[in-house]
Amino acid sequence: MTSNLWPLFSGTLQLHETTFDLIKTRSGFQACLALFALAVLSKSLGEAGILYINRATKGQYLRGLLGSLAVLFFTALVWTGCIWLSCRYALGLTPDYRQVFAIVLVSYVPLIFSFLDIIPHLGLVVFKLLTIWGLLITITGLHREFGLTIGQGLACSAVGWVLFYVLNSAFGGAAEKVRLRLLGRDRWVNPKEAAVALLERELRR
Repeated sequence: MTSNLWPLFSGTLQLHETTFDLIKTRSGFQACLALFALAVLSKSLGEAGILYINRATKGQYLRGLLGSLAVLFFTALVWTGCIWLSCRYALGLTPDYRQVFAIVLVSYVPLIFSFLDIIPHLGLVVFKLLTIWGLLITITGLHREFGLTIGQGLACSAVGWVLFYVLNSAFGGAAEKVRLRLLGRDRWVNPKEAAVALLERELRR
């Protein structure tokens, strides 16, 4: 597995089509899972500041990390299902579900840099660029494995994104409550509010 980590990481980021041949092997698929877990860890580092402001303990941080892993894994499954259904019923293809899932997993590789979200004023822009990068990886993988054109790959991927946002709108509040419960909190302390309060205390000195 370790021998496939760097070729898979670098090749995916460079959109090399031959990289997707690696994910067909057992060790390559395990490398996909490892990179996915690393992306989740990196994303959680970007949230560490908020957890620090909220004075979360190490145990609470670990539970939050596991919660983030579960949420992103579920999102990957939903996106995979949407792409698979689109290919099967809209395009008349019969793609292997495991292959589609592996393509979706490697599309999360750019999120390894998601710790850059903490950069003031640029964090949101960085995250959007990483998301677009992941979408391009998905389209490249679908073209390589199933011969989809750019338009077809984009359309199949877009269905997954639309469904994800619908689910997030419908159940996002409930998911956030579960996450707060895992962290032992009733609500978040807003970082901006915390910064203003800290500044006011400093000015009173």
